[in-house]
Amino acid sequence: MATTIDFFVGTVLAESDSTFRAVVLYSPTQDTTIELQRSEVEEPLAVTEMARYCIVHDGVTKYGGLESWEIGPNWIRLTVDEESADALELPCLIELNVQWKVPADLVRETIAWCVQ
Repeated sequence: MATTIDFFVGTVLAESDSTFRAVVLYSPTQDTTIELQRSEVEEPLAVTEMARYCIVHDGVTKYGGLESWEIGPNWIRLTVDEESADALELPCLIELNVQWKVPADLVRETIAWCVQ
């Protein structure tokens, strides 16, 4: 079952050297945030055994777990695996109504970079 919450896409963070990017979604009516973040790591992933990106929900961080994502004209749909949903206290299918405070293409590009 999907949860639909109104969110603002208010922040896309990017370091000038492109080693860190994040999309921050905020719902003032629910006083909640969802973030997708990625930071380049120095060691190979085989050594760290961690995903390159994380999902943060209200301060709880889960590495990996995003199965799919889509962006429409006024929505973002995220599908996370069951383990991530449990850890983040979110449903597996998250449908967010969004008001774009930054260009949707920038959000799309940033999410794609984060989860590549």
